[in-house]
Amino acid sequence: MYFFIYNPTAGTRWSDKQLNAFRKLLQEKFRRHQFTITVEPKDATIFAKQALELQSTAVIVIGGDGTVHEAIQALAQTHIPLGIIPTGNNNTLAQALEIPEKTEDAVNYILNSKETVIDLGQIDRKTFFATNFSIGIKVNPANKSIFGHIQSALKLTHSLTLSPTTLQLKFNEQELKADFSVLSLSNLIWPFEGRFGTLASNPNDGKLDLFTISQLNNRKEMIHILSNEHFSSEKENLSYFKLKDIIIENNPMNTTTADGEHLELTDSTKIRAVAKALTLLVPDKKTLAPTDNPV
Repeated sequence: MYFFIYNPTAGTRWSDKQLNAFRKLLQEKFRRHQFTITVEPKDATIFAKQALELQSTAVIVIGGDGTVHEAIQALAQTHIPLGIIPTGNNNTLAQALEIPEKTEDAVNYILNSKETVIDLGQIDRKTFFATNFSIGIKVNPANKSIFGHIQSALKLTHSLTLSPTTLQLKFNEQELKADFSVLSLSNLIWPFEGRFGTLASNPNDGKLDLFTISQLNNRKEMIHILSNEHFSSEKENLSYFKLKDIIIENNPMNTTTADGEHLELTDSTKIRAVAKALTLLVPDKKTLAPTDNPV
């Protein structure tokens, strides 16, 4: 049985007519399925747990990044795969997996999908994330065109904390204390460098990609970094590391997100990579191979 979780408040809000047409499509395509509708925050987590109890074939989220993030909290480290029909303002994971945006095409992708297992990040052994964790910037996906990168960069600067904050990092048997404007841990996609919505980190290596930008002088500089396809890490004050876990201390920033969802963190936060933690339904011809690392 396929278990569907629909968020009616996600970005692309369906009319009653659209919803009825979709329900009819499900009846035609899926002989056995259950359809649930979220009402309050965290409902997707509750419904996904119900799907586990019912030993469902798969959980299919109809929504955006927030709904997907909630479902992952229940499905992490289980055998039940997650599928996505993207209807949110931001569909970062769906874009990275190249899931079709058109609803009927997305339904057909589920029917013809294959299962693949990816790593997850985990914060303080509680919250899981599939794409990235960021401090100092809220991540949104962009279109694949250059104009799309610039347009996304303009939106992102409104969420940017320009004033550097002193953070102490402990990872790979070393300690680093410095002033950062942006810090990101990526599991599946990179948060800057014009690569929103593209698969760049390796989600099967048991590690996370750490990116830091030490100094941003103005919003114009941020737009340049976000919209540029290729740049020098030295010129742009960018640092890059591979790691299995990290402790972040002295975190006063309020722009902390996981999979684009805002988080409240303690002064000392431990984040780790959890190998082979989530099963996904991906298009049959999709290969989770990262792009070349230009850093």
